[in-house]
Amino acid sequence: LQHHLVSYSTHKSNTLIYRAELSAILGRVRYPRHIHTGKDVAGDIGEMIVEDIVQHGQSVMSQCITRVTQRLREGGTKHDRIEEQVKQKFEKLVESHLIYRVRSPSLETTPTVSVQSIPIAERYIIPHISVVQLTNRKRGHSPEGDDTDEPAPKKSKSDRVEEDDSPDSDILWFLNIEQFQRYYRNKAIVQAVGEKVDPTSSIIIRALIKVSQKALHI
Repeated sequence: LQHHLVSYSTHKSNTLIYRAELSAILGRVRYPRHIHTGKDVAGDIGEMIVEDIVQHGQSVMSQCITRVTQRLREGGTKHDRIEEQVKQKFEKLVESHLIYRVRSPSLETTPTVSVQSIPIAERYIIPHISVVQLTNRKRGHSPEGDDTDEPAPKKSKSDRVEEDDSPDSDILWFLNIEQFQRYYRNKAIVQAVGEKVDPTSSIIIRALIKVSQKALHI
């Protein structure tokens, strides 16, 4: 469910029936290309964000930012505003529609409705996340108003990343596989026009594709 490889529906007597999503399973062979596309669109950080979602499945934005930030710091990055950079790259992937909001596969939701059935107008709404709050959570700072003198219990890195007090814990994000396919198709079209006609024509086609995507909200 976390990776959208299995779906479910209800049967008589409220029995849950699970079904393997074969197209999604077979589509995993393209994930290395999706990860590389993340780099094309949003640089090395974009590549790491897509890779993180591939590894963890649908994810909360703040948790993804924290995990990627940890990887960058463990790799030797010492930039003071690295959380802000990761957040900006995440937002760029959303603006490119390569990442979108999905419903959580909760048993409380109507099983006949797809876990991805978020209205188009809401799929790319980015929640407000304070970088300061993310930094404080990562460093284990107490939230505002917590004046207790008792030391907080020690937690591993994974515990800190996955705890449920994320400011956007009810908003999940996943790869928009259809948009990745459009990206590859459009890139091939522009490249073909450039080779068969001329570079100027490829620029015109690229501009037309962008205009059509905005008009169709894709």
